[in-house]
Amino acid sequence: FIRNQPVPTDWDQFTTRVDFNESANSNWFGRYSWGDEFVRRNANFEQQEGRTTTTVIQTMISNTRTLTPTIVNEFRFGYNQFKNDQLLRYAYERDVTSELRIPGLNPPVEAAWGTPSIGIDGDGISGWGESSEGPYVNRNHTFQWLDNMSIVKGSHTFKFGGEFRRDRFNQLGNQFPRGSFIF
Repeated sequence: FIRNQPVPTDWDQFTTRVDFNESANSNWFGRYSWGDEFVRRNANFEQQEGRTTTTVIQTMISNTRTLTPTIVNEFRFGYNQFKNDQLLRYAYERDVTSELRIPGLNPPVEAAWGTPSIGIDGDGISGWGESSEGPYVNRNHTFQWLDNMSIVKGSHTFKFGGEFRRDRFNQLGNQFPRGSFIF
């Protein structure tokens, strides 16, 4: 049995930029970018379908300031967000695993709601239920602060600075969260 279904992909994005000259000694720059994507994963049976959603946000602001004719400072702040979900058919909709009341099988988190994987060993029957993989949910954030200073002294130029960065990787992923049964 082969179920041919369309595989829609929805993708939207935009980027905007702003430049502002505060004075002859101070220039500002800012950028904001956003992207959103939805991809359906088809399967032979509707209960085995899945979806991937991705949202990205990038923002940055920068100021370049001339403090004296020989000293220039640049400050930047940036933020990146990456949200990516690889989910199966019943994620956040129906907890079939708990409805089955199988002893010893703990209820999964809402992102992993669905049916257990059931396989038949032999006779060419592949089984049914949802994949034993996933879900995989990522909520990653990066914050970045950066400052550079350039100083000209005679025929020499000195540049120094620093960066502070905070990365948050919030990830949920698992194999067999709904259980897997092979007969």
